[in-house]
Amino acid sequence: MGAQLVISNTLAPTAGDDASARSSERDSPHQSLPFSAFSTENWAGDDRFAAWRESIGVIFDVQPSRRKPPPDFDASIRAYNTGSIIVSAVDFGGQRFSRSVRRIASDGIDHLLVQLYERGGFIGVADRKDLRVNAGDIQILDLGRPHSSITADSGTFAIVAPRDALMELLPGSPDVHGIVIPASHGLGAVLSDFMKSLYSRLRSVAASEGPIVARATMELIAACFYPSANTAERARPQIEGVIMDRIARFVRENPGSRELTPDGLCARFHVSRTQLYQMFERHGGVARYVQQQRLERAFSELRNPLRRHLRIFEIAFALGFTSEAHFSRAFRREFGISPSEARHDEAAAVEGHATFKRVNANPYEEWIKRLARR
Repeated sequence: MGAQLVISNTLAPTAGDDASARSSERDSPHQSLPFSAFSTENWAGDDRFAAWRESIGVIFDVQPSRRKPPPDFDASIRAYNTGSIIVSAVDFGGQRFSRSVRRIASDGIDHLLVQLYERGGFIGVADRKDLRVNAGDIQILDLGRPHSSITADSGTFAIVAPRDALMELLPGSPDVHGIVIPASHGLGAVLSDFMKSLYSRLRSVAASEGPIVARATMELIAACFYPSANTAERARPQIEGVIMDRIARFVRENPGSRELTPDGLCARFHVSRTQLYQMFERHGGVARYVQQQRLERAFSELRNPLRRHLRIFEIAFALGFTSEAHFSRAFRREFGISPSEARHDEAAAVEGHATFKRVNANPYEEWIKRLARR
């Protein structure tokens, strides 16, 4: 039976940014996944591209897209190591990437690289196959085979996986080099959402959970690039997790919407009532989750000085509550104070997310090399 991973176990928005994830969790009861960060902002002028070339050089040979790189060339890598796969967010200016036969023979790296181009894109060649990747597309590159490309300024999410581990999940050992899933493809949208959600949540994953995350991720990649009855069934929990994340994000961003009923959500996201209820069972049900998000938004609105001109019942009704008395009772149950106290008591606050600190002890380049030696 395949490993199961639902990325949306924690539905509240993640706190902090990549800067807060660059060091190890001080107060966490478990050891966090190793995190590594590189940025050209630490260099100036021509040294910026030189530093990038040295960092990304563990995988690619790079050249400026023009004769000389611009003095403000910008690139960064922020990566997590699960122990089995490496998951990263990579941003870079326009340039030329390549892996030649000679380079492949010398470094021995033959992993599979799955990239989501969230913005930007490239034109290139994989062996003799012409490639064009646009914003939103996802591609697989076999790093054991030649590749060259000319990229625009781009932002990507990338997964580096050992060849054997991923290929064993694909039927018939297919040729994956240069395969592209367009942004308009349904499975591409599922994998795209998964990759972005995966990266954003890895800061809260324990190192002991890394292999489970890696296995589930590779099963979803296999199901999206080569759908079959077997791959689809193995990836079903991950696919449902992506759908659940979409629904939860819609609720958070539109707490006053009239669509936030079981029928409305089922129609919008093309799921059955049974599926919807199962997805939100661990959170007390979909109605409970909707109400909780509305109450949290109400608390924020009440504490916002720019909303002081609004009456409490106006805020409540705008967020979908139909009774001021019901809103007040639900608010007090949730926060232990009344809406009026939340608005006027400067000491009232909702506990924030924990601040994380990570140690950059395992640089990205070394992870790639170690993965190669397995």
